Order: sequence, then structure tokens, then C-alpha cells
Amino acid sequence: MQLPQDRHQSCFGFAAVFIAVACSVGYGSPVQEQAMPFLPPSAPVAPPQPPIAPPMQPQPYQPHLPIAPGVGANSASSSGYGLPGVLTYSAAGLLIGAFLRRAISRSAPANRKVSSVSLLENELGVQDPVGFWDPLGLAADGDVEARRATEIKNGRALGSAVPAAAVAAGAFAPAAFADAIGDAAKKLGDASYPFAKSVDWNSALYQQAPGAFKPGEALKAIDKMIVMGAQADPKLLKAAAEAHHKAIGSVSGNGVTSRADWDAVNAALGRVFASVPESTVMDVYNAVSAITDSGVPAYLKAGTSGADQAYAGILDFANVVKANQASSAGPGASVPSGDAISAAAKKLSDASYPFLKGIDWNSDLYIKPLPGVTAQKALKAIDKTIVMGAAMDGNALKAGAEAHHKAFGSIDGSGVTSASDYEAINNAIGHMVKSVPTSKVMDVFNAWAGIISPSVPNKLFASVNPLDANAAAKAFYEFKDVVKAS
Repeated sequence: MQLPQDRHQSCFGFAAVFIAVACSVGYGSPVQEQAMPFLPPSAPVAPPQPPIAPPMQPQPYQPHLPIAPGVGANSASSSGYGLPGVLTYSAAGLLIGAFLRRAISRSAPANRKVSSVSLLENELGVQDPVGFWDPLGLAADGDVEARRATEIKNGRALGSAVPAAAVAAGAFAPAAFADAIGDAAKKLGDASYPFAKSVDWNSALYQQAPGAFKPGEALKAIDKMIVMGAQADPKLLKAAAEAHHKAIGSVSGNGVTSRADWDAVNAALGRVFASVPESTVMDVYNAVSAITDSGVPAYLKAGTSGADQAYAGILDFANVVKANQASSAGPGASVPSGDAISAAAKKLSDASYPFLKGIDWNSDLYIKPLPGVTAQKALKAIDKTIVMGAAMDGNALKAGAEAHHKAFGSIDGSGVTSASDYEAINNAIGHMVKSVPTSKVMDVFNAWAGIISPSVPNKLFASVNPLDANAAAKAFYEFKDVVKAS
């Protein structure tokens, strides 16, 4: 094999290809970002350049979607200037190679044999510092016109291929915003919103027991609900609480929210249900069914319109949720121990446990309507409570639910949990309240204080040992101060 006459030019061609390939392996990161580990701390950093095309909005991660090569400005594998990263970095590599070639050619011995390329240095358009730009030595035979024709042809082909590839990628890519539960919630809204508007939401009927009054059995159903809440994704719980808060803002005088908020609440609840195993949802359904009289559905249906259509809609919605349901529950949560709140929770529990045991927890008093409180007034206080819950730390909220679930397991016939479980609940609630701003806590306190008649605490106080009640109140105020200071 005969070696090229210009060894420097041959070495330059190899170096240019090597640099071009090396620079093309950039995974779409800007050149400056790749170079940062090699720059001294004092090296100046060039300000970011504005992209030619508007930046794409960030998309939610969807593991079921294949990752397609990005084409265009600011895509995952793009240089940020409208070309795929591999093209931009290859061009950069070749440009670097051109500078190397120029330097080599100028540092070569003066008596070397003049190649045909050196004769082209005076061609129109050739200028320093690059000179005649032929990093791969393709014009070594001197046939420049043929090379230029090839470059024009290939450039036109590449200019057509890149947009075509982008169109093809977009045409065959899956939908980026697929939301089966959200779409199903809209269909549910079509089927159920007329029914929702026909219901008397201002009635006190919904505070009554759905059958024979059995506090112990009702507690089991509540426990199943708490377990489902503890297993749910905290972020989805927060989103559902915020959807309810927004919906309360659009509630009309008859207690019905707007159609848009109705759909948003149903979608949020569907996502919450989908984040827990089906068995957990069915536990709630079965537990509530067990305490609901068989005549209740027909009784509630009377006087409304569109109930059958709404029921069919909810069944279709349930099937979509089931198709997107988690197969297992997420991890549990833990409550901090050994801190100031934990110590204060023990002190509160020791002081108030006698008071707790003196309360008749099996009374039906707690499902009676508050004197003089309408549904609209109560809804405002409930809204403040929901807002506070939405602002809580997700782990603290989950830990509080788990503490209540455990405490239900130790409840005796009088409805009182064990002293240790009672302390654990107080500790968990203290950390829940600590995780939200004081203003939100006071919003809840003031909202309920504003609608509860003084006769209510007086009646409750009269039913217990006053000394135990005073001791519990004093300890509670001290506990409150510790939580506020934490």
C-alpha cells in the first residue's frame, strides 16, 4: 500500500475523524457542560444562548412510552439549535480538525513536497484561520468542482431528511398526554352531573346512620377507609384535596359545584383509588355495605332524576380505574420519636387519658347536627380543614393514618383505645400539625369556633368529670405551645 505523500495531512484526516466521533458521543448535552469537569474553578462560563425555537414544555415521565430520538430545538438529544446533537458535535469536531490541519500545515518543513490541496489555498472564499477547509483530504486529487457538487447534493438530501424524520417520529409516537382516568371522569360527568343537580345537598339526611346505629360496626368501616387513605399516593391525596377545595369555591346555593369541578373531583378520586390495590378499595365497599340498610339506595333514589344513568356511569368509571390500578400498596411511614413533640405527646396523654376514659364514645350524640349550623356554613369550615390537610407533609399524614388504624385494634367495648396507642396518635397528630403554617391551623380553629354555639362545649363538659376535663385542657394548651414552637 502506498502511503499519502503528505504524512501530516494523513495524520490530520485521522485526527479529524477521531475527534468528530468522540464529540458526537454527547448524549445531547451542551459542549460547555461536557467540558465543565476539565475547566479550572476560575474559568469563565459563557452565558447560555437563547434557542432559535421556543423551548418545549416539560413532559411527565411515562415509563410505558418508548424513547424516540429527539429532533429539533431543545429536544432530549438536540444541541438546542435545531439540529440533532450528533450532527452538531460532529461538525464541531471537524471544525477543530480543520484548525489542527491548518496548524500542522504551517508548522511542516518548508521543503516538503507541495500537494494539490496547497495549490487551492487561493480559491475564492478561502480565508484564515481555517484556510482551504478539507479535513478529510477528499480534495487531494484536485477535483474540487466534483466535490462541491457532491456536497450540494448531500446537503439538500440531509435538509429534506431531517424534517421528514421529525414528522415520521411524531406520527408514529404514542400520545404523550394519555389520561384514561381523566377521560373516563368526563364521561362519568356526562352521565352523573344531571343526577348531582337533582340531589338536595342541603339536607341533614346525610348525618344520620345509614341503618341501625352500631358504633362498633361503623368504626370498622371507618378503619377500612383510613387504611385506604394510608396506602394512597400522598401526592394524589393532596391533588384530590385541592380539587375538593376548588370545587367548594364553585358550589351554588343548592350545594352543587360546577360541571368542570365535578369532573376534576371525580378524576382526582379515581387516581387516588387507582394508587391502592383493588382489595383495599373492596374492603371499604364491603365494610360500608355491611352497615347500610338494604332500603337506603331506593330511598335516596326517590325524588331525584338520572340515578340509573349515573349508576351506569360509575360502573364504567370503576372499570377504567380498575384497569389502571396498582397491584400493591406503597411503603409505610414513620413518626419521629425522641423530639420535643414526642415528649409533649406523652405528657398530654398521661394527663388526659382519664378524661378520655370518662367519655361515652358509644353515644349517638356525635352524629347529631350542630345547633344552628346550616350545610353552607359547615361546608366553609370543612373547606378550611381540607386546605390544612392538603398542606400537610405526606409522610406525616400517612403516619397519622397508620397510628389511628393501629389504635382501632386496641379499642375496648367502651370505645377507648390503649394508653400507648393514644399517645402514638397524639404524637402523630402533633407532627402533622407541625408540618403546616400556623395560619392554616388558626383558619381551621376560627372557622369551627365561628359556627359552634357555646352550648355545645357546655353540654359536653357537663357529661364528664370536670377535674379530668380541666387537667386535659391544661395539658392540651401546653402541647399546643410545644408544637407551635417546633
